[in-house]
Amino acid sequence: MRVNFRKNARSTLCSKKCVLAYLLGGISFSMFQKMMHTLTHKGTGTANDRCESTREFFDVMDPMGTDKTSRHGYHWFYGPLFKQFKSKAGLNILEIGAYQGESTAGWTKYFDNANVDMITYGGAKNDLKFERKECKLGDCSRVTRFEGDQSDTDFLDSVLGQRKGGWDIVIDDASHVPAHNIITFEHLWKNVKPGGVYVVEDIETSYYPKTGLYGYQFEAGMLAPPEQNVMKRFQKYADVMNRGYFPSFVQNYSLFEGDHLIEEIGYSRNIIYVRKANECQVAGKNTLAYPKHPVRLPGNVIITASVLEAKRLFVEGSKYLDQWRTAPSFKKV
Repeated sequence: MRVNFRKNARSTLCSKKCVLAYLLGGISFSMFQKMMHTLTHKGTGTANDRCESTREFFDVMDPMGTDKTSRHGYHWFYGPLFKQFKSKAGLNILEIGAYQGESTAGWTKYFDNANVDMITYGGAKNDLKFERKECKLGDCSRVTRFEGDQSDTDFLDSVLGQRKGGWDIVIDDASHVPAHNIITFEHLWKNVKPGGVYVVEDIETSYYPKTGLYGYQFEAGMLAPPEQNVMKRFQKYADVMNRGYFPSFVQNYSLFEGDHLIEEIGYSRNIIYVRKANECQVAGKNTLAYPKHPVRLPGNVIITASVLEAKRLFVEGSKYLDQWRTAPSFKKV
Protein backbone atom coordinates (compact mmCIF):
# COMPACT_ATOMS: atom_id res chain seq x y z
CA MET A 1 0.00 0.00 0.00
CA ARG A 2 1.38 3.40 -0.98
CA VAL A 3 1.11 6.03 1.72
CA ASN A 4 -0.14 9.45 0.62
CA PHE A 5 2.80 11.28 2.16
CA ARG A 6 1.85 14.68 0.76
CA LYS A 7 -1.58 14.56 2.37
CA ASN A 8 -0.28 13.29 5.70
CA ALA A 9 2.57 15.80 5.85
CA ARG A 10 0.40 18.78 5.02
CA SER A 11 -2.19 17.75 7.60
CA THR A 12 0.42 18.27 10.33
CA LEU A 13 0.83 21.95 9.41
CA CYS A 14 -2.55 23.16 10.58
CA SER A 15 -4.45 22.29 13.73
CA LYS A 16 -8.18 21.84 13.16
CA LYS A 17 -8.79 22.86 16.77
CA CYS A 18 -6.95 26.14 16.18
CA VAL A 19 -9.08 27.03 13.15
CA LEU A 20 -12.30 25.96 14.85
CA ALA A 21 -11.52 28.01 17.96
CA TYR A 22 -10.98 31.11 15.83
CA LEU A 23 -14.16 30.61 13.80
CA LEU A 24 -16.21 30.17 16.97
CA GLY A 25 -14.73 33.27 18.52
CA GLY A 26 -12.83 31.42 21.20
CA ILE A 27 -9.55 33.20 20.43
CA SER A 28 -8.62 36.58 19.02
CA PHE A 29 -7.26 37.07 15.52
CA SER A 30 -3.83 38.02 16.88
CA MET A 31 -3.73 34.86 18.98
CA PHE A 32 -4.82 32.86 15.91
CA GLN A 33 -1.93 34.37 13.94
CA LYS A 34 0.56 33.45 16.64
CA MET A 35 -0.70 29.89 16.82
CA MET A 36 -0.58 29.47 13.05
CA HIS A 37 2.92 30.95 12.97
CA THR A 38 4.02 28.39 15.54
CA LEU A 39 2.45 25.57 13.55
CA THR A 40 3.98 26.59 10.24
CA HIS A 41 7.19 28.27 11.40
CA LYS A 42 10.19 27.33 9.28
CA GLY A 43 12.90 27.85 11.86
CA THR A 44 15.36 25.07 12.64
CA GLY A 45 14.90 22.44 15.25
CA THR A 46 11.11 22.20 15.51
CA ALA A 47 9.15 19.08 14.70
CA ASN A 48 6.99 20.98 12.22
CA ASP A 49 10.07 22.32 10.50
CA ARG A 50 11.42 18.81 10.05
CA CYS A 51 8.09 17.66 8.63
CA GLU A 52 7.97 20.62 6.24
CA SER A 53 11.52 20.14 4.97
CA THR A 54 10.88 16.41 4.59
CA ARG A 55 7.70 17.03 2.60
CA GLU A 56 9.45 19.59 0.40
CA PHE A 57 12.25 17.14 -0.41
CA PHE A 58 9.78 14.32 -1.07
CA ASP A 59 7.61 16.42 -3.38
CA VAL A 60 10.59 17.18 -5.61
CA MET A 61 12.39 13.84 -5.59
CA ASP A 62 9.60 11.27 -5.63
CA PRO A 63 8.26 12.19 -9.10
CA MET A 64 11.78 11.58 -10.42
CA GLY A 65 11.38 7.87 -9.77
CA THR A 66 14.37 7.62 -7.44
CA ASP A 67 14.38 4.85 -4.85
CA LYS A 68 15.70 7.34 -2.28
CA THR A 69 12.06 8.05 -1.49
CA SER A 70 10.11 5.06 -2.78
CA ARG A 71 12.25 2.25 -1.33
CA HIS A 72 14.61 3.70 1.26
CA GLY A 73 12.64 6.58 2.75
CA TYR A 74 15.69 8.83 2.81
CA HIS A 75 13.51 11.94 2.51
CA TRP A 76 13.08 11.81 6.30
CA PHE A 77 16.84 12.24 6.59
CA TYR A 78 17.73 14.38 3.59
CA GLY A 79 15.00 16.99 4.01
CA PRO A 80 16.27 18.37 7.34
CA LEU A 81 19.96 17.77 6.49
CA PHE A 82 20.01 19.49 3.10
CA LYS A 83 17.72 22.40 3.91
CA GLN A 84 20.69 24.59 4.87
CA PHE A 85 22.20 24.08 1.40
CA LYS A 86 19.02 24.53 -0.63
CA SER A 87 19.61 28.11 -1.77
CA LYS A 88 23.38 28.30 -1.35
CA ALA A 89 25.05 30.08 -4.25
CA GLY A 90 27.64 28.07 -6.17
CA LEU A 91 26.65 24.80 -4.53
CA ASN A 92 28.71 21.83 -5.75
CA ILE A 93 27.47 18.25 -5.37
CA LEU A 94 29.06 14.92 -6.23
CA GLU A 95 26.88 11.82 -6.51
CA ILE A 96 28.76 8.54 -6.89
CA GLY A 97 26.55 5.95 -8.52
CA ALA A 98 23.63 7.26 -10.55
CA TYR A 99 21.76 4.29 -12.01
CA GLN A 100 19.67 6.07 -14.68
CA GLY A 101 20.17 9.54 -13.26
CA GLU A 102 16.84 9.96 -11.47
CA SER A 103 18.28 11.41 -8.27
CA THR A 104 20.97 13.35 -10.13
CA ALA A 105 18.26 15.15 -12.08
CA GLY A 106 16.38 15.64 -8.84
CA TRP A 107 19.29 17.51 -7.25
CA THR A 108 19.11 20.12 -10.02
CA LYS A 109 15.48 20.77 -9.12
CA TYR A 110 15.66 20.55 -5.34
CA PHE A 111 18.70 22.81 -4.96
CA ASP A 112 18.34 26.29 -6.43
CA ASN A 113 21.94 26.76 -7.60
CA ALA A 114 23.54 23.31 -7.67
CA ASN A 115 26.23 22.14 -10.05
CA VAL A 116 26.10 18.35 -9.94
CA ASP A 117 28.92 15.95 -10.75
CA MET A 118 28.01 12.30 -11.13
CA ILE A 119 30.17 9.19 -11.33
CA THR A 120 28.76 6.23 -13.24
CA TYR A 121 30.24 2.79 -13.79
CA GLY A 122 28.80 -0.02 -15.87
CA GLY A 123 25.16 -1.07 -15.90
CA ALA A 124 22.82 1.65 -17.12
CA LYS A 125 25.52 4.16 -18.02
CA ASN A 126 24.23 4.52 -21.60
CA ASP A 127 20.60 5.01 -20.61
CA LEU A 128 20.62 8.03 -18.32
CA LYS A 129 17.11 9.47 -18.29
CA PHE A 130 18.17 13.07 -17.75
CA GLU A 131 20.36 12.92 -20.88
CA ARG A 132 17.53 11.91 -23.19
CA LYS A 133 16.49 14.31 -25.89
CA GLU A 134 13.50 15.77 -24.10
CA CYS A 135 15.51 16.32 -20.89
CA LYS A 136 12.35 16.92 -18.87
CA LEU A 137 13.47 15.51 -15.54
CA GLY A 138 16.11 18.09 -14.67
CA ASP A 139 18.54 20.73 -15.88
CA CYS A 140 21.11 18.79 -17.92
CA SER A 141 23.33 21.84 -18.31
CA ARG A 142 24.19 21.72 -14.60
CA VAL A 143 25.32 18.08 -14.63
CA THR A 144 28.78 16.72 -15.47
CA ARG A 145 29.27 12.96 -15.79
CA PHE A 146 32.47 11.03 -15.08
CA GLU A 147 32.84 7.36 -15.93
CA GLY A 148 34.99 5.14 -13.70
CA ASP A 149 35.34 2.72 -10.79
CA GLN A 150 35.06 4.32 -7.36
CA SER A 151 37.69 1.92 -5.99
CA ASP A 152 40.26 3.11 -8.56
CA THR A 153 42.15 5.86 -6.74
CA ASP A 154 43.84 6.99 -9.96
CA PHE A 155 40.40 7.63 -11.43
CA LEU A 156 39.31 9.48 -8.29
CA ASP A 157 42.43 11.64 -8.57
CA SER A 158 41.48 12.53 -12.14
CA VAL A 159 38.07 13.70 -10.92
CA LEU A 160 39.68 15.66 -8.08
CA GLY A 161 41.96 17.33 -10.60
CA GLN A 162 38.94 18.76 -12.41
CA ARG A 163 37.14 19.82 -9.24
CA LYS A 164 39.84 21.51 -7.20
CA GLY A 165 37.29 23.81 -5.58
CA GLY A 166 35.70 20.85 -3.83
CA TRP A 167 32.13 19.82 -3.09
CA ASP A 168 29.63 20.91 -0.47
CA ILE A 169 27.86 17.56 -0.59
CA VAL A 170 29.15 14.11 -1.56
CA ILE A 171 26.76 11.15 -1.76
CA ASP A 172 28.06 7.60 -2.18
CA ASP A 173 25.31 5.49 -3.75
CA ALA A 174 27.50 3.32 -5.95
CA SER A 175 28.58 -0.32 -5.55
CA HIS A 176 27.70 -0.57 -1.83
CA VAL A 177 30.75 -2.79 -1.31
CA PRO A 178 32.01 -1.80 2.17
CA ALA A 179 35.63 -1.67 1.03
CA HIS A 180 34.66 0.68 -1.81
CA ASN A 181 32.79 2.96 0.60
CA ILE A 182 35.87 3.22 2.82
CA ILE A 183 38.38 3.76 0.00
CA THR A 184 36.25 6.45 -1.61
CA PHE A 185 35.55 8.33 1.61
CA GLU A 186 39.16 8.37 2.79
CA HIS A 187 40.32 9.50 -0.65
CA LEU A 188 37.72 12.21 -1.33
CA TRP A 189 37.29 13.64 2.17
CA LYS A 190 40.05 16.20 1.65
CA ASN A 191 38.01 17.68 -1.20
CA VAL A 192 34.85 18.27 0.85
CA LYS A 193 34.41 21.99 1.55
CA PRO A 194 34.42 23.38 5.10
CA GLY A 195 30.96 22.83 6.58
CA GLY A 196 30.16 20.27 3.89
CA VAL A 197 28.74 16.78 4.38
CA TYR A 198 29.66 13.36 3.06
CA VAL A 199 26.92 10.71 2.99
CA VAL A 200 27.24 6.95 2.56
CA GLU A 201 23.95 5.33 1.58
CA ASP A 202 22.77 1.73 1.85
CA ILE A 203 25.12 0.67 4.63
CA GLU A 204 22.93 -2.42 5.03
CA THR A 205 25.59 -4.27 3.04
CA SER A 206 27.92 -4.06 6.04
CA TYR A 207 25.61 -6.58 7.71
CA TYR A 208 25.60 -9.01 4.78
CA PRO A 209 27.48 -12.30 5.12
CA LYS A 210 29.46 -13.57 2.14
CA THR A 211 27.57 -12.34 -0.90
CA GLY A 212 27.75 -10.92 -4.40
CA LEU A 213 26.55 -7.51 -5.54
CA TYR A 214 26.91 -5.87 -8.98
CA GLY A 215 29.43 -8.56 -9.89
CA TYR A 216 31.61 -8.05 -6.80
CA GLN A 217 32.11 -10.77 -4.20
CA PHE A 218 32.64 -9.63 -0.61
CA GLU A 219 32.13 -10.70 2.98
CA ALA A 220 30.90 -8.43 5.76
CA GLY A 221 28.62 -9.03 8.74
CA MET A 222 28.35 -8.05 12.40
CA LEU A 223 31.59 -9.83 13.31
CA ALA A 224 33.60 -8.58 10.34
CA PRO A 225 36.65 -6.37 11.05
CA PRO A 226 36.38 -2.58 10.41
CA GLU A 227 37.95 -2.76 6.97
CA GLN A 228 35.04 -5.00 5.90
CA ASN A 229 32.30 -3.17 7.77
CA VAL A 230 31.54 0.51 7.15
CA MET A 231 29.77 0.95 10.48
CA LYS A 232 32.81 -0.23 12.44
CA ARG A 233 35.30 1.68 10.30
CA PHE A 234 33.49 4.98 10.76
CA GLN A 235 33.35 4.40 14.51
CA LYS A 236 37.15 4.60 14.42
CA TYR A 237 36.88 8.11 12.99
CA ALA A 238 34.94 9.08 16.11
CA ASP A 239 38.11 8.33 18.09
CA VAL A 240 39.91 10.92 15.95
CA MET A 241 37.23 13.49 16.81
CA ASN A 242 37.90 12.82 20.49
CA ARG A 243 41.70 12.85 20.25
CA GLY A 244 41.77 15.95 22.46
CA TYR A 245 41.08 13.69 25.42
CA PHE A 246 44.08 11.47 24.72
CA PRO A 247 47.36 12.07 26.57
CA SER A 248 49.00 15.22 25.22
CA PHE A 249 51.74 13.43 23.28
CA VAL A 250 49.24 11.43 21.18
CA GLN A 251 46.72 14.21 20.55
CA ASN A 252 47.89 14.31 16.92
CA TYR A 253 46.23 10.90 16.49
CA SER A 254 45.25 10.50 12.84
CA LEU A 255 44.07 7.66 10.62
CA PHE A 256 44.00 9.27 7.16
CA GLU A 257 44.68 12.62 5.51
CA GLY A 258 42.35 15.37 6.66
CA ASP A 259 40.56 13.40 9.38
CA HIS A 260 41.26 16.13 11.97
CA LEU A 261 38.59 18.16 10.16
CA ILE A 262 35.85 15.66 10.97
CA GLU A 263 33.44 17.64 13.13
CA GLU A 264 30.44 15.33 13.35
CA ILE A 265 29.49 11.76 12.49
CA GLY A 266 25.83 10.79 12.38
CA TYR A 267 24.03 7.50 11.93
CA SER A 268 20.52 7.19 10.59
CA ARG A 269 18.57 4.27 9.16
CA ASN A 270 20.76 2.75 6.43
CA ILE A 271 22.86 5.94 6.20
CA ILE A 272 26.01 7.47 7.67
CA TYR A 273 26.91 11.14 7.29
CA VAL A 274 30.07 13.02 8.20
CA ARG A 275 30.22 16.79 8.57
CA LYS A 276 33.41 18.77 8.02
CA ALA A 277 34.50 21.57 10.34
CA ASN A 278 33.32 24.95 9.06
CA GLU A 279 35.39 28.05 8.35
CA CYS A 280 35.11 29.32 11.91
CA GLN A 281 36.37 26.07 13.37
CA VAL A 282 39.15 25.74 10.80
CA ALA A 283 40.33 29.33 11.35
CA GLY A 284 40.31 28.75 15.10
CA LYS A 285 42.28 25.53 14.68
CA ASN A 286 39.60 23.71 16.63
CA THR A 287 40.36 25.71 19.78
CA LEU A 288 36.67 25.48 20.68
CA ALA A 289 36.52 21.73 20.22
CA TYR A 290 37.93 20.71 23.60
CA PRO A 291 38.12 22.23 27.09
CA LYS A 292 41.31 24.15 27.81
CA HIS A 293 42.17 21.85 30.69
CA PRO A 294 40.88 18.33 29.97
CA VAL A 295 40.46 16.02 32.93
CA ARG A 296 43.61 13.96 33.43
CA LEU A 297 42.83 10.42 34.43
CA PRO A 298 45.39 8.11 36.07
CA GLY A 299 46.97 5.36 34.02
CA ASN A 300 48.14 7.40 31.03
CA VAL A 301 50.59 4.66 30.07
CA ILE A 302 47.73 2.20 29.64
CA ILE A 303 45.63 4.75 27.75
CA THR A 304 48.54 5.60 25.47
CA ALA A 305 49.26 1.95 24.78
CA SER A 306 45.63 1.34 23.84
CA VAL A 307 45.63 4.33 21.47
CA LEU A 308 48.79 3.21 19.73
CA GLU A 309 47.59 -0.38 19.51
CA ALA A 310 44.29 0.76 18.03
CA LYS A 311 46.14 2.70 15.34
CA ARG A 312 48.41 -0.26 14.61
CA LEU A 313 45.39 -2.49 14.10
CA PHE A 314 43.76 0.14 11.88
CA VAL A 315 46.85 0.42 9.67
CA GLU A 316 47.31 -3.35 9.56
CA GLY A 317 43.67 -3.92 8.69
CA SER A 318 43.80 -1.27 5.98
CA LYS A 319 46.10 -3.51 3.95
CA TYR A 320 42.99 -5.56 3.17
CA LEU A 321 41.73 -2.63 1.11
CA ASP A 322 44.71 -2.80 -1.25
CA GLN A 323 43.15 -5.69 -3.16
CA TRP A 324 40.13 -3.50 -3.86
CA ARG A 325 42.23 -0.55 -5.01
CA THR A 326 43.21 -2.49 -8.12
CA ALA A 327 39.76 -1.62 -9.51
CA PRO A 328 38.59 -5.10 -10.62
CA SER A 329 36.72 -5.05 -13.92
CA PHE A 330 32.98 -4.51 -13.70
CA LYS A 331 31.00 -7.66 -14.41
CA LYS A 332 27.29 -7.59 -15.04
CA VAL A 333 25.34 -9.94 -12.78
